[in-house]
Amino acid sequence: MQVTAGSRLQHYVLDRKIGEGGMGSVWAASDVRTGVQVALKLIRDSGSLDISRVRVLREARATQRVTHAAIVPITDVFFHDANPVLVMELLAGETLRGELHREQSLPLGRAAQLLLPIAEALHEAHGAGIVHRDLKPENIFVERPSDSLAVATARLLDFGVARNYEPQAGSEQTPITALGTLLGTLAYMAPEQAMRPSECDQRADIWAFGVCLYEVLSGCRPIEGNTGPETMRQLLVGGITPLAVLRPDLPGDIAALTQSMLVRRLDGRLATLGPVISILSKRLLG
Repeated sequence: MQVTAGSRLQHYVLDRKIGEGGMGSVWAASDVRTGVQVALKLIRDSGSLDISRVRVLREARATQRVTHAAIVPITDVFFHDANPVLVMELLAGETLRGELHREQSLPLGRAAQLLLPIAEALHEAHGAGIVHRDLKPENIFVERPSDSLAVATARLLDFGVARNYEPQAGSEQTPITALGTLLGTLAYMAPEQAMRPSECDQRADIWAFGVCLYEVLSGCRPIEGNTGPETMRQLLVGGITPLAVLRPDLPGDIAALTQSMLVRRLDGRLATLGPVISILSKRLLG
């Protein structure tokens, strides 16, 4: 699907491209009926249109099933030249990755402010039987408030690779992950997700949240590699430097919480984001 600024997709006119990723591009657009600005997510033709359609519908359904202020809802889905398009709220600001590029690491209070609503949103998604599977700073958006005195808020993006780990009665979850295909970003991926991507549950998101918290507070990721195979080896058998070593000034409960999320054994890993919400709330208030 070749589009440029000024292209019209149904009743939306593209204004400017605001992002691009592996699955497609995101454009700011205007609804010609109302004049309201929205964001359009255009899915790139990957040669497997059926899979693209399934992922688009999956993202739309996931955001409709979980109502939390930190989750950006999909307001419309349509097809243009047989390619799926998602319509959502247009956000002003930048991703958490952009903030980390400038600051490298964040103070604990700022980290709690941005990551607490993400933990709450994921916790609600898990309660609805949905696992995100692609949590990373690129999928956390930091809104820039129009009021200079208002507090910046974080929003959770991209449920395109989400799946039901406990399907609701009468619903079906179409398997779209081929054997050996890795969904998500390897440096943030739980070991079991890297090995068996179609079988992971909410604990994969908890691992990824631990990676994000570790990176936001230390400026580096617990799993690093120069190549995919090297990163995979580090993920499966490499040592993880405790956060307390890199940031000995942090409160003990934060370092211990992060370590509890980065346990390779599923039965030893934190199983719910409830304690994360509790501790981050305390740090935010304190």
